[in-house]
Parts: sequence; C-alpha cells; structure tokens
Amino acid sequence: LRAQAARSGCYQSPQPFHPHITLLRDASHTVAIPPPGFCWSFPVTSFALYASSYGQGRTRYAELQRWTPGE
Repeated sequence: LRAQAARSGCYQSPQPFHPHITLLRDASHTVAIPPPGFCWSFPVTSFALYASSYGQGRTRYAELQRWTPGE
C-alpha cells in the first residue's frame, strides 16, 4: 500500500509507521504489568478515533469520530 501510494505521488514519511492504540498518555508513575488471567472491568461511555500530526515542534491530535456504545 505504501509503495503504491508513493508511485501515485503521495508523500511517504521516512519515519516507520507503527499502528497502535494509546490507552493512557502522560502517566505520572510506572504501572506494573498485570499477572496472567487478570480481568479489568470499567464502564465505557464513549470512545474516539484521533489523528495525530507533528508540526512546529509538537504533536497535535484531532478527533475524527466519537462513538457511544450502543449507537
């Protein structure tokens, strides 16, 4: 996909792309990895998809879509 986009004239950043999900940003302390079999339950009122862009020395985040469970 990346090669085809480049052949079509779309700019390709030299930085590698690593798809990921961020669950927590700017944590104030280290959190231990839970033991095997750990189950975590919490209410989810909504979740969102963000796009990040880097410019002028900082990363900016733009919410693209927000969903509410059951919609």
